[in-house]
Amino acid sequence: MAHVLMSLVVLLDDLLDSVFRRSLAYTENFDRVRELENTQAIRERLDRQRELHPYERAQLVNLLPDTAEEAKSIIPSLQDKVNEDQLNHLLQDLASFTQQ
Repeated sequence: MAHVLMSLVVLLDDLLDSVFRRSLAYTENFDRVRELENTQAIRERLDRQRELHPYERAQLVNLLPDTAEEAKSIIPSLQDKVNEDQLNHLLQDLASFTQQ
């Protein structure tokens, strides 16, 4: 019984290690804002965008589109909320805080 239990523990440990490694790789792939100050600055700028739903704000940071046209194509709810110039300016501002 102890041998079976130890085998299960090792199997579970290997599985969790695999999940952890995949999760870490995923977050490192999308982790473009590394400094706490930059994260706070992005949050402050997005909080000023009252016309945007919190979901839209989160998607802009998660996806970091390059242009307003791209942003509106992947976040369709932005179509009638923000004009192209405003959105391009916001996206450029957000990009200035990221690591490429």
